[in-house]
Amino acid sequence: SALACATVRKHSPHAPPLPVRYFEALGGEEGVRYFGHLDGDRLLSFDLTFDDGRRLVTTVNGSLDVRDGGRRDLYFDLYLREIDYMISHGREGCEFGKGMAELKQRFGSELIPQSLVIAAW
Repeated sequence: SALACATVRKHSPHAPPLPVRYFEALGGEEGVRYFGHLDGDRLLSFDLTFDDGRRLVTTVNGSLDVRDGGRRDLYFDLYLREIDYMISHGREGCEFGKGMAELKQRFGSELIPQSLVIAAW
């Protein structure tokens, strides 16, 4: 939860944190996959993905800042692990999310236009 919060706040300083219970509730659920990097018992980075049997969808990610002992650019390896999982499990695709589009295109991703509707309450 702390890694996800730190990562989100780099790009959106007012985003609310995801509580620890969110990740605890997902742990062990069918179709939930975590890809990550550990240094001993210390979590350095992770991607939370959902596998619906047809495709993977990456959702929340997090990484420990380099100043705090993290490693640079671990997302490259996470993408490769997810692609390997996708291929080895016969999935037809993986949605990597909206950020870093040019980087993701180098991994074979294609941009898909999306729309968003926001309602004022």
